[in-house]
Amino acid sequence: MVEILSLEIAEGCQLNNLINEIEKAFSCYLRMGNKYYRRGEKNIALKNYRKALKIDPDNKQKLILETCIYNTMTDLIYDMYDEAELLYKTNEYTLSLFYHTKLIAYCIETHQMYLPIIKESKKMINIILIKQGDDIYDISGDGNDYLNEF
Repeated sequence: MVEILSLEIAEGCQLNNLINEIEKAFSCYLRMGNKYYRRGEKNIALKNYRKALKIDPDNKQKLILETCIYNTMTDLIYDMYDEAELLYKTNEYTLSLFYHTKLIAYCIETHQMYLPIIKESKKMINIILIKQGDDIYDISGDGNDYLNEF
């Protein structure tokens, strides 16, 4: 689902007012992201950070925002890894497989290369699939190992 962000601008509004409204919205989403991050609600924090970036990609606080996004994504990736490992240790192989696959997708989607985690997740996916009678090389059915590039 694509979310469209927009600001209502009154007719006859001056450019300075528009810039101020954009900066207010940016700051609001940044503050909300920080609030949710402190509460431990990292997915909601990330959504707010992304909304701020979408509203004003050239904001003077962009570097701060990008750091917040990076830190939140890092936390989410490590949280997913910990959850996947816990599920594996409790013999919840299907859920563990889901979390390992999801965290690799997160890393690829965000262009964040956590190679040790990706390699460990790849190993765990292979172990789980072998326990279930499959092999990682047969996932796509075309004979290619798409995770081998990591």
